[in-house]
Amino acid sequence: MSLLVNKAKVQILLSTYNGAKWLDELLASLLKQSYQHWQLIIRDDGSRDSTYAILKRWKQCHPEKIILMRDRDHLGSKMSFSRLVKCSNAPYLMFCDQDDVWQLEKISIQMQMMLEQENKYQKHTPILIHSDLEIVDKSLKTKHSSFWRLRGFKLQQSKKKYLVQNVVTGNTCLFNRSAARLAFPLNHKAMEHDRWLALSTAWFGHIKEIDLPLVKYRQHNNNQIGAFVNYFSIRKSAKSWSLQAEYFLDCYKHRLTQQERENITALAKLYKKTNWLQRRIILIKEKIRKDGVIPNLALLLWA
Repeated sequence: MSLLVNKAKVQILLSTYNGAKWLDELLASLLKQSYQHWQLIIRDDGSRDSTYAILKRWKQCHPEKIILMRDRDHLGSKMSFSRLVKCSNAPYLMFCDQDDVWQLEKISIQMQMMLEQENKYQKHTPILIHSDLEIVDKSLKTKHSSFWRLRGFKLQQSKKKYLVQNVVTGNTCLFNRSAARLAFPLNHKAMEHDRWLALSTAWFGHIKEIDLPLVKYRQHNNNQIGAFVNYFSIRKSAKSWSLQAEYFLDCYKHRLTQQERENITALAKLYKKTNWLQRRIILIKEKIRKDGVIPNLALLLWA
């Protein structure tokens, strides 16, 4: 896709799918941002409701701000965001979900932190900035003031921990072009677009958190990935970690030390010709852990 010449410093990437109920509130919150050097690129993933008509209306009202892609194949969220990254050309990118509302200072606060981090580590270093979220119901009524505290996240985790535990939520991300080049495009082995971005940047760049809830994170029946955890799905998650570890090796093997390759290979082989006992041995030997007693107990029992 050929984009218009981009003068915006930030491009916001929005993938939509049957989001007609929420889009007006989201898009209004973007237009009200205190930082205005941005452009919105939208890719609809084959919606069957009035989503596309709503997007066209907003595009007609704000042609200088909104680019609406014509490609409407149904790819799923992960690959749809990957295609959006491919079509972007700004030095800084943000992911956006269709059912959220942004705080008015979101871009401004995150861009200030990004520039501080680039000054510290240089622009060629992959950098990811992310923030906390406020959990709200479908009517935007607050259910919990902090997603991080609700989930008990330990944000200063090791890069190895990102193989099995993600603390970065996609709709809070701001990342530079170096991080985009590092992590994208994706293939199907990556778990989610935001999780893969965080994993790659944690290993080969820098992640910086902002302890402010800059997004109203709406919870409703159609959330793809919500705020609350189901530990009984741990086996499915562990299989996904294993597949993603294999993909991580494929992408970055030449950049890893011998010890790192061995550690990640053990996770990649977790479900290849192993029985229940052998998986326990791998988990314990390689110190594959999550935060908290209950998550680790679930991991040891059910993975």
